[in-house]
Amino acid sequence: RNTFRRKGRLGLTLATLTMAGAIFISVFSVSQSIKVTTDELFEYFNYDIGMVFTKARRVDRIEQEALSVPGVVGVECWGYAIGRILRNPLNENDSEQLFVYGPNANTQMIRPQMVRGRWLESGDENALVINTDVIKKMPELGPGSKITLKLAGKKAEWTVVGVAKSVMAGPTGYVNYPYLSRAVRELGKASSVQVKTIRHDGASQVSIARELEVHMKKAGLRVNFLQTTQELKDMILAQFNVIVTFLLIMAGLLGIVGALGLAGTMSINVVERTREIGVMRAIGAGDGDILQLVMVEGIIIGCISWVMGLALALPVSKFMSDQVGILFIQAPLTFRFSIFGAMLWLAVILAVSALATWWPARSASRVSVRESLSYE
Repeated sequence: RNTFRRKGRLGLTLATLTMAGAIFISVFSVSQSIKVTTDELFEYFNYDIGMVFTKARRVDRIEQEALSVPGVVGVECWGYAIGRILRNPLNENDSEQLFVYGPNANTQMIRPQMVRGRWLESGDENALVINTDVIKKMPELGPGSKITLKLAGKKAEWTVVGVAKSVMAGPTGYVNYPYLSRAVRELGKASSVQVKTIRHDGASQVSIARELEVHMKKAGLRVNFLQTTQELKDMILAQFNVIVTFLLIMAGLLGIVGALGLAGTMSINVVERTREIGVMRAIGAGDGDILQLVMVEGIIIGCISWVMGLALALPVSKFMSDQVGILFIQAPLTFRFSIFGAMLWLAVILAVSALATWWPARSASRVSVRESLSYE
């Protein structure tokens, strides 16, 4: 009953602790949603190493050299070019850069997740699939949109047939390899290579990638860029972790403010009930009884804030997950509520409540009966 005696003071303390709890749990939910979404996005990759040469090379030679490296079990050569989408065909300065890859329509090296429209078909010519990073810069585009794309110094009209989820690789477009190779005048050649290795763990990928790079250099095929899928995944998670860490720090600061508020609230409550404590001690209550009384009151406040924080965390977690996803991949994250985060916050708030209440409780238990009864 004492817990609810000063409702206004209790409300202020609960508000701070509830907000801290909601953000804390939400941060763990966002973190879990990021991991789930990243795993889903990386189902896109059915290869282990991506490699780009300084210039296009003959496909048959690339495949022969790559397959001669121990640990390489599959190779697929793609066309690659850097183009520009012209918003105004008469003004090339009003444009956006686009990384254009040319896989075969039946490629086995990627499994794109389509947001809208469709993937490439074997009969497509000037058909283009863009990723959500392009939509971030040009939201007006979608399936059916006509765009002017400048590739290899030539302008041509292309039709957007689909939008795929981005894997944070920048504004990217996909077109059929045969059509792209003709458009950039590199028939039978490729500059982008996707390699599948016998083992798929990060250490094996890195080891084989280094051997592959050295072998290509010895063969006279200069590599401009080489990256394993695990390295890309780690880089993406590191970017997400910046936001998660910032939010966690904010939740921690709110938790500290809430703990100080709880300690202050309990101290004032003890002072206001000094005579009451004196009466209790006069009729036989010991130090342990007074200590337990005050600490239980603080822990009850902590538990109430946990329940309220848990209820608030559900919508807050969903909102934060959606916003982080839209910010990075132009689509909401696959939401997962973190039970671990909720249980961890329960342990934290119980510990914080006990610590914040211990000093006021100790002070109350050490007040003598004479001092208590004479308090005005």
